[in-house]
Amino acid sequence: MFNYDLFENWEKKIISSENKKIYYLILQTLFYYLVLVFFFKKIQNQYNLKACFFIICFLSMEPTIFFFHSSFHTESIYFSLQILMLTFMLDDSLKKTRFIIIGLLLGIMFLQKVVTMLLIIPIFFYYIFKFKKKSLLPLLIISFFYISVLLVVGFGNYKRAGVFYILPPGNKTVLHIYFPEEILSKAKNITKIEAYKLKKNDENQWVEDNNINLNSEIDRMKHYNYLQNYTFKIFLKYPIITIKHITWKTFQTGILNPIYIFEFFEYENAKKPFYYLKDDYKKINLPLRILYSLFLYGIILFGFLSSKKDIKFEHYILLTFSSIYMLGMLGWAGNSRYFVPILIYLSIFFGHGLLRITEKIKT
Repeated sequence: MFNYDLFENWEKKIISSENKKIYYLILQTLFYYLVLVFFFKKIQNQYNLKACFFIICFLSMEPTIFFFHSSFHTESIYFSLQILMLTFMLDDSLKKTRFIIIGLLLGIMFLQKVVTMLLIIPIFFYYIFKFKKKSLLPLLIISFFYISVLLVVGFGNYKRAGVFYILPPGNKTVLHIYFPEEILSKAKNITKIEAYKLKKNDENQWVEDNNINLNSEIDRMKHYNYLQNYTFKIFLKYPIITIKHITWKTFQTGILNPIYIFEFFEYENAKKPFYYLKDDYKKINLPLRILYSLFLYGIILFGFLSSKKDIKFEHYILLTFSSIYMLGMLGWAGNSRYFVPILIYLSIFFGHGLLRITEKIKT
C-alpha cells in the first residue's frame, strides 16, 4: 500500500531498518487500543463492570497478545478485527446496517487471514440461537456482503491470471508441508528423510506424467490441487495415525508462549537445529510455558463454569463455537502462535473467572 520494502534481506528475514517502518507498528497498536475502547463501551452494558475491567486488562496486557503489536506479523490487525466483530455482534439490535458491516468485516478478516473462511458457521449458530425465527434476514445480509468480498477476490485473480480462485495457493499446500512425511514415516516405519524422498518422488512423477509447467500459474494451480489431494489420500489411508498426530499437535498448540515474538526474532532465522528442541529449552522454557498456560486456562475454565448467570447463553454459543472453530482450523500446526486468536474469545471467560476469584478471596 505504501510502496515500502519490508525486508532488507528476504532470505535471512532481516527487516528493513528504514525508520518509516515504525509508523506501521504505531498505527496497528493505536488501532488495537482504539478498538478496545469501542469494545469496552459495548460490553459494559452486557456484563458486570468489574468483569469488563478484567477483560480489558487481559486484552491490553496479556503478553502472548501484547507483543504481537511490536512485530510485522498479521496477528495485531487480526486481533483488532476480531474484537471489532465481537463489538458489533454483541449488539442486540436488528438494524440492517449492522449486519452489512458484519458481512464486510468478515470479508476483511478473510483478506487478513484465510482461517476466517468458515468463521461464518459459528456466527450462523449464534444468530439462530439469538434471534430464532428472526435470524433469516440478518444471516442473508451477512452472507451476501461476505460472499461479495470473496467474489471480488476471485474475479481479481481471474482477471490477473485467467483462473478464478478465492483461497490463496499456499492454503492448498500447507497441509502437504506439515503432514505426509510425518504420517508416512510412522505408517511405514521409515525415517522422515526417507518419507520425504518418497513424497517427492511421487510428486515429481506426477509433474512429469501430466506435463506440468510450474512457470504457468494455471499449471501451478493444478500442482497445488495435486499436493492437497495427495495429503488427503494419506489421511484416508492412515486415519488412526493421522488422528493421533493431529491430537498431539493440537495439545502442543495450546501450550502458550508469552515471549513468542522475542524467540521468533532471536532464533527463528537459524531454523535448524530448532531452538525448542534443545535440552535447556525443554528443561526451563517449556515447563514455564506449561505452568503459564495452565494458570490462564484455570481462570478461563472457572469463569466458563461459574458465570452462567452473567453471560447470556447465545454469548456462550458464539465464544465457544468460535474458539472450537479456530482450534480445529489451526490446532494441527503445533505452533502456539495459532492459538493466540482464540484468546480474544476466551478473554470474556477470563474476566468473569477473575471476578469470581476476587469475590471468593474477599469473602
